Amino acid sequence: MRLLPRLSALVAFLLIASTAFADSSEDPLRLIPDKANLIVKIEQPRKLAEAITSLDAVKQAQQLAILQPFIDSPQARRIFEFIAFYERDLGAKWPELLDKLAGGGIALGAKIQAGDENPLLLAVQGTDKALVTKFVERVVYLFEEELKRGGSTDKVGRGKHHDIETLHFGKDIHGCRIGKALLVSNKLDSLKAGIDQHFENISKDSRHPNNMLHAAGTRKAKNLLPASPHLWLWYDFAYLKTLEEAKNLLTTPRDNTILTFGFAGILDIVRRSEFVAAGLYENKDGFALSIRMPAGRKGAADDVDLHLPRDPKIAGTLPLLEPKGVIFSHSFYLDLATFWKDRTKIMTAENAKDFENAIKQAGRFLPGSSFEKLFLQSGTHHRIVAANAPRPDYKIEPGTRLPAFAFVTSMREPAFGRSLEILVRGVAAFAGTQKIATKIFEEKYGDVKILGYRFPEDGAFPGDDQNLRFNFMPTVAAVKDQYIFASTPDLCKELIDILLKEDRSKVIPQNLQMKVYAKGGGDFLNASPELLLTQTILSQAIGEADAKKQIEQLLKFAQKLGTVGIETDYAANEFRFDLKWKLNK
Repeated sequence: MRLLPRLSALVAFLLIASTAFADSSEDPLRLIPDKANLIVKIEQPRKLAEAITSLDAVKQAQQLAILQPFIDSPQARRIFEFIAFYERDLGAKWPELLDKLAGGGIALGAKIQAGDENPLLLAVQGTDKALVTKFVERVVYLFEEELKRGGSTDKVGRGKHHDIETLHFGKDIHGCRIGKALLVSNKLDSLKAGIDQHFENISKDSRHPNNMLHAAGTRKAKNLLPASPHLWLWYDFAYLKTLEEAKNLLTTPRDNTILTFGFAGILDIVRRSEFVAAGLYENKDGFALSIRMPAGRKGAADDVDLHLPRDPKIAGTLPLLEPKGVIFSHSFYLDLATFWKDRTKIMTAENAKDFENAIKQAGRFLPGSSFEKLFLQSGTHHRIVAANAPRPDYKIEPGTRLPAFAFVTSMREPAFGRSLEILVRGVAAFAGTQKIATKIFEEKYGDVKILGYRFPEDGAFPGDDQNLRFNFMPTVAAVKDQYIFASTPDLCKELIDILLKEDRSKVIPQNLQMKVYAKGGGDFLNASPELLLTQTILSQAIGEADAKKQIEQLLKFAQKLGTVGIETDYAANEFRFDLKWKLNK
């Protein structure tokens, strides 16, 4: 039946198209019983829809020739036709319809539990009772018309619960209208529970309705999140923590040391939090996603020391590195000394023993030093950056052009730099034993010594049939208390200049910062468009001139998408994750 996809499209339209947390008699949360452990709510659907559709990036994307096949697809056309039909039938454009049908908000409640029995209840609060009534009548009429066209004599099922008419579209879609509100559920019992909640709300004897509007969890989420979200989410961790897999992840020390090394901080926050809350926000530059959990530095497990300085006055991260043509930049806190010194606390006894043995074996590659010393001499601040940089001076062109990248780490002791130089020379020597041709070079850049190696163009490199090695000329340098590993000398030199000038006087509490730069990514693609051109020609069967025009449009569009940044911060009793999309004007 063609109408079933249309009904699904309507629900998706109402959900996707949705400033403060409402607390009124017409809040849709009043219809969702407090048994739910997941809530998603759109506060003002029209405001969110217009915020998205008014973005220059969205308007420009609709004009891109390369995206037209998706916009003109049968699925997209069906949605547009569906919206246009209701605009004609109900006598208003979609923003006004959305306001009248869902202006009071849209709330989805779910009970996530074991098995397939996961009841969902969607509550949509309208503002125009007559239009809501007409909308329901039209949905029923069109559904039954589709059944007739398919040769079926079935009709929409009808029933009653507390004098409220219920509608049944097959076995898995149940709905009803309560005044200006709509309820839709995948379970009849859940629909009835929503209707029961309505009568409990209006009962004179009910002073404490058992709904999600008054539930402790959603009220805590309101207090934890920043004010005025367009859309917000709350999930109770209680059920999740009963699962055996979750218990293994959230135990300290855990069997999986790799997870501890990479995610000890966030796993510990989940272990100590009752719930997670998230909100979507609009700001003057773009959009932001904020995630909060009610646990922070206080009471953290021992393994969290890997990712977080105990003293909040100590910088969690150093500034992001932003050389010319930057594509990606990442700054994070990781204490390898703690990983070594406290290994018996943050690993199981068996894993700690295996780790010690592996470190002893690896020490053979560090004559005159050891990995134990490297851990103790290394610092806590680390940065990764990728950027457009001049390609190394090779005559041979690589099969695929790759961006330059670097890893910059801090040092507790200068001896760390000397040990790493030994390691770099050792790697070059080892490569020679494996029939991999390399040639060491040294030079001075100001007062800084640069050490690196290049790949001779007449030398062998087993497995590199595409000549990818000619993207790189690995280079290292020690600058103040920082050590640079760069894929090219040019990027290394630019980072030396940045490190010599950067200001570290400001404490940055976030233990992780990350940013992606659309302009840098667009510039990188524009510097080597041959592959993109070939893919466009082959995928769309168009001529070279049309393909070039499409790519030019796409690259200009990409460069205006701005930056997407991520920050994580551990306050005393709160964890904060913020993703910010800042658009270029």
